[in-house]
Amino acid sequence: MKKLLILKMMMFSLFALYSNLLFCKTIKITKAQNAPVKICNPQQIASCFRDKLTANHPFEIYHGKKTEYVALLIHGLSDSPYFYKDVAPIIFNKGINVYSIRLKGHGTKVEHLKQVSYLDWIEDVKFGMKEALKRGKKVIIAGFSTGGGLASYFATTKKNNAHIRGLILFSPAISLNMDAQVLCELSNENREQLGYEYVSPIEHSHGVKYQKIAGHAVCELDKLNQQFGTFLNRGGQRGPVYKIGNYRIFQIDHFESKFFDILFNHNFKELKVPSLTVISEYDDAVDINGAFLMLEAAVGPGTIVHFSDGTTRESDRDNLQILKYTVDELPHAEILTKKQKDSFTPIGNPHFAKVEAALTDYLNKYFVQSN
Repeated sequence: MKKLLILKMMMFSLFALYSNLLFCKTIKITKAQNAPVKICNPQQIASCFRDKLTANHPFEIYHGKKTEYVALLIHGLSDSPYFYKDVAPIIFNKGINVYSIRLKGHGTKVEHLKQVSYLDWIEDVKFGMKEALKRGKKVIIAGFSTGGGLASYFATTKKNNAHIRGLILFSPAISLNMDAQVLCELSNENREQLGYEYVSPIEHSHGVKYQKIAGHAVCELDKLNQQFGTFLNRGGQRGPVYKIGNYRIFQIDHFESKFFDILFNHNFKELKVPSLTVISEYDDAVDINGAFLMLEAAVGPGTIVHFSDGTTRESDRDNLQILKYTVDELPHAEILTKKQKDSFTPIGNPHFAKVEAALTDYLNKYFVQSN
């Protein structure tokens, strides 16, 4: 009897293993055009993010009619639209329809991040823009991390920004940190040989964020960053101490202001719409100087919520406001969500009330009166 029970348990284990393998094989890569979109009940928005089976799906919240403005939400690398669970209701409650997309290679399995190109993500956002314009006359484009890089790209390029009236950024990936830049100097084959096929492992496991990131995808993000500018040859010098897009800056203190004028005015002067940026000095994933450079060069009015380690950032622009809040610690991925026990992520921003207040003021000032 005991042997029979053990045999049955072994057979069940083998069946479960086979089923899991079969399931993994049948998971297909998705892009924005074919990722299943869930419709959130406007009266019960919070419940839209409690079902673990659909938590990583793109979503929309609709007022029942086309609104003057619509918010297009773009998530970060290895993440999903779930990370907008706390931001989306704030925007919606101001009379603005909300539509999110899920970027190609996300929400399925991490191996799919080895099959994507930054050009795929640009196409995803183009699709998202078309869908958003079915729900609102003008677009407020919002992005977290990689999504922030994509949102900034669209807001600063003439061919893409005709319908954009606002830009909201959370930890935007305008420029990657030096570790990522070094990683991207390697070929895919060399990255695998050196053990960097996947990077940034995390301890918790859930369906709204991959447990690791494909090095290939990080380098596709780096290629996106390079779209912000044109390479300036500085006499064959190597080993940049700072990089933004294709601009490589050496010995920053010794450069003349004319050079910086060229840098600032290349693409970023196209940012003419009101912007809100939330950023942390403790960011361990992106080089936040990239965002400050972009916003300093922009023309439109801007507000930066700066969670600081004590560092003071100043601006020469009269219409760029920096709200400094000194905090003990606030990593890259925690800036966008509340810290809640029932969340599928154990991370969160203990200072989210500051984010909510700034976002509310931004929406009230620029968008609510016209609705």
